[in-house]
Amino acid sequence: MSSNLYDPEAKAGSVHEIEIKGTNDVNNVLSDSEDRKGHSDRTSLEKKFLRKLDIRMSVLVLIYILNYIDRTNTSSARLQGFEQDLHLQGQQFSTIMSILFVGYIIMQVPSNMFLNWMGRPSIYLPACMSIWGVISILTGVTENFVGALLTRFFIGFVEAAFFPGALFLISRWYKRDEVGLRTSILYCGSLISNGFGALIASGILADMQGKLGHAAWRWLFYIEGSITIFVAICAMFILPDFPENTRWLTPEERQLAITRLQEDVAKSSLDIDLNVYVSPLQGLWMGLTDWRMWWFAAAAVFQLLAQSFYIFFPTLSATMGYGTTISLLLCAPPWVFSALLAFVVSRYSDKTKQRFIFIAVSEVFGIVGFIISICTMHIAARYISLFLMAQTYAGLIVFYAWMSNTFPWPPAKRAVCLGFMNGFSQIGNISGSYIWPSTWGPTYRYSYAICIVAAVVFAVMCYVMSAHLISLNKKIEKEEEDNGVLTPGFSSARLQGFQQDLHLQGQQYPTVLSVLYVGYIIMQVPSNMFLNWLGRPSIYIPSCVVIWGTISILIGVTENYIGVLLARFFLGTVESAFFPGALFIISCWYKRDEIGLRTSILDCGSLISNGFGALAASGILSVFYTWMSNTFPWSPAKRAVCLAFMNSISQLGNVCGSYVWPSTWGPSYRYSYAICIASTVLFIIMCWVMSMHLATLNKKMAKEEEERGALTPGFRYLV
Repeated sequence: MSSNLYDPEAKAGSVHEIEIKGTNDVNNVLSDSEDRKGHSDRTSLEKKFLRKLDIRMSVLVLIYILNYIDRTNTSSARLQGFEQDLHLQGQQFSTIMSILFVGYIIMQVPSNMFLNWMGRPSIYLPACMSIWGVISILTGVTENFVGALLTRFFIGFVEAAFFPGALFLISRWYKRDEVGLRTSILYCGSLISNGFGALIASGILADMQGKLGHAAWRWLFYIEGSITIFVAICAMFILPDFPENTRWLTPEERQLAITRLQEDVAKSSLDIDLNVYVSPLQGLWMGLTDWRMWWFAAAAVFQLLAQSFYIFFPTLSATMGYGTTISLLLCAPPWVFSALLAFVVSRYSDKTKQRFIFIAVSEVFGIVGFIISICTMHIAARYISLFLMAQTYAGLIVFYAWMSNTFPWPPAKRAVCLGFMNGFSQIGNISGSYIWPSTWGPTYRYSYAICIVAAVVFAVMCYVMSAHLISLNKKIEKEEEDNGVLTPGFSSARLQGFQQDLHLQGQQYPTVLSVLYVGYIIMQVPSNMFLNWLGRPSIYIPSCVVIWGTISILIGVTENYIGVLLARFFLGTVESAFFPGALFIISCWYKRDEIGLRTSILDCGSLISNGFGALAASGILSVFYTWMSNTFPWSPAKRAVCLAFMNSISQLGNVCGSYVWPSTWGPSYRYSYAICIASTVLFIIMCWVMSMHLATLNKKMAKEEEERGALTPGFRYLV
């Protein structure tokens, strides 16, 4: 085999690729038998092995097609009486669509951890597939909202095993420059299902109405669920396990499969021991403490929110004015185009070892599609916009490959990261289920506007990650050039005595900062509920102040990382009682037009503590807190919960913010400021949306008062 496995002149791109400069370490990895073989023998064997593996892995595409069909067939059933037969009203259909992702989120990480521990994907994945096929059939016998809700929840619960499990299985067999193409082929399953799933649905819905006394939409679930079960049984005999335990490999192929991955991880550059066993719990901890996993997960939330149109694709196709069958048939071409484009883009992304640029270009064309749909109802223009929107999945496929590339080792950590990122990202699908209400149709301008904002935020977050990985690549290259080895570790000039005395390293200081907000988030709602029940803020709040003062003193005597971590956590737990409690007290004493001044005076406390340079930001935040309080005027019990919950969830911003100011980005901190700008823009847009909503409610109330002949205006929201 040629010793030059990696191109030494390849530029550092947005993929965290670490190159091998020399040849000695690679030769040490190769077995003695391979050393005796020539380059042509190794190449021939590798091609034969990959061809054999690809044929078996191809069944994943078929499984994914059925996975998506069983997940989205409710949208097709909606066109043929699903809502009417189940007597769905208001937001109940959107709830049925979104509840699937609740179960989907819950099981992703545990499922991948179990798959890594079990080591038998050939049994585990088809077994889960059989179960979701059965549940899909049961959806066809539901008679009401609750029945459909339960079947959708559990189908998501079981389907959660497949996609992160498939990504993990691919990453256990293929090298990083091979993953992108295979991921794109896998993801083509979802694109094909979006197109041809609609074609299958159109045939069933058109021909099966009234057969054996059942509605056509019920036959849709019966037939597609039965197909899923049959394919699952076949997949048990086709899918591979992992290289170490797959039975149909020859000893030579098994050694080749393991060696390929060892070479790709580049042991000498990563400074890790490939033979060290990492338990599932260790992998969980390694994943949870890697901020990149959280960043990718958050970015994926915005991307899936921007792509939530796929759930309602038949509905959007129907806005062109055609009947049910034609509307479903028109869904196919955009997804076929997207599948072909995804294959080409992923292939070229693998060859160039670049990720971000392909994602960004795809997002730009998607935004153009959203803008076209906002601006016109012309049939040709709107159909072209469907093509532009569907092609964003080419960028998403590259993004999934990027996620897998960024966590090369160990497998236990990669299993957790892939499961967590895919699971957490489903929050975007849950949110997306509610941004396409029929009342916004047929233009769906507000829906497309939300998609545009989400796509912009996603692109910005990808840019930040790309810049970070490029800086890591440059640092690695410089260290290899200077020292010949990788010496990981970070130094910070901030708070010299504190960090040095407690021996804080790497990301431990940001963790110390952010762990306070974990306790702060947990206790806000229970604290305000207890305060409302107790009715004695003059006792409760000062007591909490005394306790957090005591904990603050104890921080001064801590001697290590664990001590200060625990102290900061409990400090946040107790401090959580104050601010939402103070807002609640103010709202109980003052009228709505008096709250703003008092809230600003209260917030001056944080202003003084931070310094007068924060004057403008503090003023804006005071107005925002006032607005939150004014929007929930009654009852006090509800307002107590709402104020605490909103303030609690908002602390996720502080948790994330603790990690966006690393010393390696100084002294300019350009990336940090870019993140702040993007967050501010998103905050303004979300406030504008809420203002428009409240203004609409005010107009509705004014109209109702006018119709009743009311002489004096009643309650109005402040906008």
